[in-house]
Amino acid sequence: MATKLDDYVIQRRLAPALFGDVLLCQHQPTGDLVAVKRVLLSAANAQLTLASNKKVRENVALERALCHQLNRVGGHANVLKLRDEIEFDGYLYMVSDYCARGELYELVSSAEDGKLPLPTIKKYVRQISSGVQFLHANGFAHRDLSLENVLVTASDECQVCDFGLAAATAKPTRETVGKLFYMAPEVLAGVQYDATKADVWSLGVMLFIMLIGAPPVETASSTDARFRLIASKGVRKLIDRWGLTDELPPAAIDLLAAMLEVDSTQRISMSTVVSHSFLQSSSVIAPQQVVPQLVADVAAEKQQTQQTESFSSAPSSSSSSAPPESDVSVERRGCRQFLHKLHRFFSRRSNKRVMAVSRGSASSSKRSHVGGKRFAVAA
Repeated sequence: MATKLDDYVIQRRLAPALFGDVLLCQHQPTGDLVAVKRVLLSAANAQLTLASNKKVRENVALERALCHQLNRVGGHANVLKLRDEIEFDGYLYMVSDYCARGELYELVSSAEDGKLPLPTIKKYVRQISSGVQFLHANGFAHRDLSLENVLVTASDECQVCDFGLAAATAKPTRETVGKLFYMAPEVLAGVQYDATKADVWSLGVMLFIMLIGAPPVETASSTDARFRLIASKGVRKLIDRWGLTDELPPAAIDLLAAMLEVDSTQRISMSTVVSHSFLQSSSVIAPQQVVPQLVADVAAEKQQTQQTESFSSAPSSSSSSAPPESDVSVERRGCRQFLHKLHRFFSRRSNKRVMAVSRGSASSSKRSHVGGKRFAVAA
């Protein structure tokens, strides 16, 4: 029996997911390339990952409800839209626009020196903050903002995605959720917090990385020397200690200081971020056109294999070119890469002394090390 799934033809697997995977598909009636998140409902309802049957907090039902609510109010250009959803044979298929340039994380990590051009940073942060402010205005906080959870379209527009950890903003929460690099101090501490202010901190970390090429802290807790410096003297002091004050626009430092304010009651709101002077002027940047090449690549791949997977049967090994990632790699994606970013960052600034700390022991080093070790600014 034909279903709406027959309108979608799988081209290739894009990425693993906690409860399934994400597929690049072509919508046959329109020819559009779309991304389809394939979710095993039994795993999602139990909140157990496919890779290792691990309990997680990501809530697909809440994500669907949020997407439906945002669609009812017209959506937002910088929030990934749910185009369609289909339940069939124990799976949920969530269809969204395909963002051909991929995760913002990949763009940042592949940039020269790990930093994006200033006009691009302004544009991206303006778009992301606008999208998140739309969430806040409609009663939701994201709670997992990260470079990995922002996708970039072929026309160079950012779209905030992955709402499985979102929460209603009507009342404070104590849940410790998100990725450690981006997690606000009050979230990590497990105290009652305003989730919209936690989103501001997370976006502040993203801005810091885009401007400087490394994260400000490894964890926003007293065990991290850089965080202790920020907590006592503010992020301006960290920037100054790294010798970057003269390399960044004053307005950028002002915005970072306001977003990475440890006291959440003194931290600015997302609406204030949107209107900040640093984000209000930028040069026009020509988008990189990647869709035509992508279509050509997909066509070549299809011609070579002469076969296309359909949705008419349960997912098989043919839907994946690689084994699924572990839960840790799916949930904590980016941590190891950011340690390498720290290594590159401090290697470029070899005149700065850095402490390479490993499991309670420390050694002074002018050049940081990687491979499971943590980093802290020398006193």
